[in-house]
Amino acid sequence: MDHHAQVTEAARSLGLLDADGKLVRLDSLMMVDLVIAIEDFTGLAIPADVLREETFQSIESVTAMVITLAAEKASA
Repeated sequence: MDHHAQVTEAARSLGLLDADGKLVRLDSLMMVDLVIAIEDFTGLAIPADVLREETFQSIESVTAMVITLAAEKASA
């Protein structure tokens, strides 16, 4: 499963997608739930410094964060 699919499935599992498959506007608790689900789906640790509102505006922006973190993990 690619990163976009993992993020989408994590959001879907929490009911965080609207009827069009877009990420709903998240409150802080929803964001924490999504972070935990993404960590479970991807095996990545998401550091606090990336927990910004703009990171969680869309599935694409969350996926971009996951791709960056995965690349950093792979090069470590």
